[in-house]
Amino acid sequence: MTVSPLDLSDNVALVTGGGTGIGKATARALAERGATVVVASRKTHHLEDAVKEIEAAGHSAWAHTADIRESQQCRQLIRDVVDRYGRIDILVNNAGGSKSFEFEAWTDDEIDNSIALNMRSVFVLSQEAAVAMAARRSGNIVNISSIASEVAMPGLGPYGMAKAGVISLTRAMAARYGPDGIRVNCICVGFVKSEGLRRAMEAIGRDADEVAGGSNALRRAGITTEVAEPVVFLASPAASFITGETIHVTGGPPIIGPW
Repeated sequence: MTVSPLDLSDNVALVTGGGTGIGKATARALAERGATVVVASRKTHHLEDAVKEIEAAGHSAWAHTADIRESQQCRQLIRDVVDRYGRIDILVNNAGGSKSFEFEAWTDDEIDNSIALNMRSVFVLSQEAAVAMAARRSGNIVNISSIASEVAMPGLGPYGMAKAGVISLTRAMAARYGPDGIRVNCICVGFVKSEGLRRAMEAIGRDADEVAGGSNALRRAGITTEVAEPVVFLASPAASFITGETIHVTGGPPIIGPW
């Protein structure tokens, strides 16, 4: 029987922010391809729900509570996964979040929090995971960035700055760890109907598809599985010659004018 290039049997995958939204969809998609999945987040109840769903479908999952804004908790998270399973094959740096303030209202503490959550955690988690991956000369890291890294969103300045850093870090890590058999790639995400986007749209009384409709070629917002499947691809043998790349999952570029 021919094995699918998307088969992830015998892989151990860690998904941060795995209790909701894109992270939860990614955890399910990885589990469906045969991976044992660890979901991590600060909110235990979200993780427990995610694990129940994955296990109900006949797959293996484990919930691990961690605040990835704290570097020591990042390192301990990776160590706990390796201690439990003896390996880590896939790391999906999905956890993140943003707050919106007038540009002048951002404080040092808020800036530091955004950087810690959205960028520093990616560095520390990947640095720790790469040690275990390099020992096996095999591994995949998939980082989640945002279209905020490329377009002007003054209220989200530090978030966009951090997500731009993730794209740069992806290239640097790919160059460093390629000789160790580790691939590192990134997905730049546009408007996607996650819980966070839904809350933001409800707060301003707008529809996600209406808002996204003017910002991409497909004229709609995405859904979480449309990000999860590209993550599976990048983490799988199907992408074995791809590293250091950023794939845009944004619904395409905006169309200006009738021509």
